[in-house]
Parts: sequence; structure tokens; C-alpha cells
Amino acid sequence: MAAWDRQPATRDRWLGALVDHPILIQRPIITADDGTAVVGRSPEAVGSVLE
Repeated sequence: MAAWDRQPATRDRWLGALVDHPILIQRPIITADDGTAVVGRSPEAVGSVLE
């Protein structure tokens, strides 16, 4: 999955992988204003997307 394209056109591929393997979903998922996303399981991860 690390080599999978992260463009809007491949969104269905990503969603299919998450549906097939729900263990991959770690919550909360935080999306920043610049479009990046992180899994906020630690304070450091949350801080990395907050100003």
C-alpha cells in the first residue's frame, strides 16, 4: 500500500482496502487544511497537524 497512488482517482482502491481490512483503520483520523492526514493516536501525531 505504501506505493499506491494517493490521487482522487484511486480513492475507490483505498476505500476497498479499508473495507476488506478494517484493522487498518485507526481512529481518530485528522485531516489538516492542507489535505494531509494523520492518525491521532498520540499527542505528537495530533500536534503535527495543528498550528
